[in-house]
Amino acid sequence: MDIYSFINSRDIAEHCRKIGHEFTPLEMAVIINLSKECITKKHEGYIWLIENTPDCEVPERTNCNYFSSLHNLLRELMYIENRIDELFKKQEPEYCYHMNIYEENTCDDDNIYLSWEEAVKDATNNNSMISFSIEKRRFDDAVNETGAIVYLVYYYNNNGEPITYWANKGYFTEEEIRVSIALDNIYIDIPMPFENGDLITRKGLNAVYVLHNTPQPELKKERDRERQAYYWDSTDIMVNGYFLTENGLCFDHLHTLDLEYYKGELLGYDRFLKFLSLYIKDESDCSLFTLFREYDIMRKNGSMKEINDFYSCAEDFFKI
Repeated sequence: MDIYSFINSRDIAEHCRKIGHEFTPLEMAVIINLSKECITKKHEGYIWLIENTPDCEVPERTNCNYFSSLHNLLRELMYIENRIDELFKKQEPEYCYHMNIYEENTCDDDNIYLSWEEAVKDATNNNSMISFSIEKRRFDDAVNETGAIVYLVYYYNNNGEPITYWANKGYFTEEEIRVSIALDNIYIDIPMPFENGDLITRKGLNAVYVLHNTPQPELKKERDRERQAYYWDSTDIMVNGYFLTENGLCFDHLHTLDLEYYKGELLGYDRFLKFLSLYIKDESDCSLFTLFREYDIMRKNGSMKEINDFYSCAEDFFKI
């Protein structure tokens, strides 16, 4: 099995392949779980791990219980996910299917169906759709013993294939909850080719970011590795980046596995990210920071023509 094919970012996958990085069976299970591949392909990956890698323990972490066997954990997880899939697809008179279509910066959430097949068919006929979700819930919004509305939601890629799901406690026993969240609550280090100041984007989206304060895994101290392994989970597999909006410079936390080099043309406000990239890479003097500050003032007070003229002059000066 090519574990690199389960890494969402093509650039990170190619980097790991190039340096010959080997993942442990537990790390491979986490990568498969976080992948944007469909659930069917994830199960094929789990089965390959069970049949071709040595079994191991799953150590206890802050948000993950101890499991004596990774292979048994994967078997139980697949059983639960197959059961949930059957429940989701079972048409029941008191339930409906509510579909959300996600497009670039928008979400259409006013779609109700009596079957999940109708919802999938409508979603995949939308040419501007990036992804979509389908939620199964009761017409009367009945609640469980905790007071929460009982519902089940699947998230799909743009090919109409389910990649993950979420269900509240009404669908699980306590043991099933423990199993179903285990891989989500494991942190792993993944080598990446990016450096501070690189222009990157999220796979499938057009937003552009400049990486900042991004330590490489190989530079971490052993005590930091141990602390992170115990206290962090998969939501902490993050890097930091700046991006620009019409309101100015913003900062965000970005999931590492979704990031790729930005190879397109910078347009509009994003053109100034070139200067920020140079500044972070320390390839210019402090006057660049002053330039960026002046740009921010002009963005707030100047016309678009003045901003374009300002950018052109700065571009000529820095020869970029």
